[in-house]
Amino acid sequence: MSEYECKRCGVIFDVKKNLVQHLKKKKECISINSESSREELLNDIIEKEGVECEGCGKKYSNIYNMRRHSCKLVENVKEELEKRITELERMLKKEQINQVAKTIDNSTTNNDNRRIKTIDNSTTNNITVVINDIDSLEGIDYILKDPKFVEKILNWVTDKKGLLKYMDDRYYNPKRPENRGIRKLDNENIELRMRGNWRRCDNITALGAIIESMRIDWDSIIGKIKDDYSEEYGSNKKEMVVFKREVSDPLEMELDITDDEEEKNGGKEMVYIEDKHMYKDEELVKKEKVWKNRIMKSVK
Repeated sequence: MSEYECKRCGVIFDVKKNLVQHLKKKKECISINSESSREELLNDIIEKEGVECEGCGKKYSNIYNMRRHSCKLVENVKEELEKRITELERMLKKEQINQVAKTIDNSTTNNDNRRIKTIDNSTTNNITVVINDIDSLEGIDYILKDPKFVEKILNWVTDKKGLLKYMDDRYYNPKRPENRGIRKLDNENIELRMRGNWRRCDNITALGAIIESMRIDWDSIIGKIKDDYSEEYGSNKKEMVVFKREVSDPLEMELDITDDEEEKNGGKEMVYIEDKHMYKDEELVKKEKVWKNRIMKSVK
């Protein structure tokens, strides 16, 4: 697996797009290994490497343009894989039925040896389930392809608890067991599915990872609305801006939602954040605390 290192602070990412987002954040990382500016590092990544479609090999300047690129080869492979998965599931269920019948005939109680176990050593209807990483874009494919995509997103955006409803749908949807990559261990620890493994994290570390994964999801969601449903985006821009101010900005998700009034709000009260060594909008700090508490309470 390739690794991408920030030459300024030394943090390593397993996906290039996460390094790019790291360099684009409003808060600049601490320069430890290099004095290079973030702009220099971003230009180096884009100009020298670009982003290549794994299907057709075509290169794009950034991950977002590549992700919106419709690769026929990839789509054909996906369609073939989906057919194969359906066939394998049918064969698996047939085998399970035969296994149960055999168990009954032998009058045995040792059923555990005949169960098909999942990757994380649990069973879900005796069908193998590979749990996605919490930041995997595969986890929101069903949202992006939903026939009622716009309606669903606008319901989340306009609802005061919409972000929590999105979390419940994304990570705890009984129809999507492969997305259950967040689970609460106790009052101080949460287990997350990251880089193909379960990782035990304290609440603060886990919260940061969860918010980052949500930022990646919503970046794709907003990008799709703007690109594929521009008319709906324009007619609901006011609601989008409210979502940005009330949810995205407090959690520093930095969603690409245009706010024409943003530059006019200059005289806001600022408060000094000790652990971050910076001044922040006092109102946003209060909203941030509220949202972080809500997110923690939503973890199951």
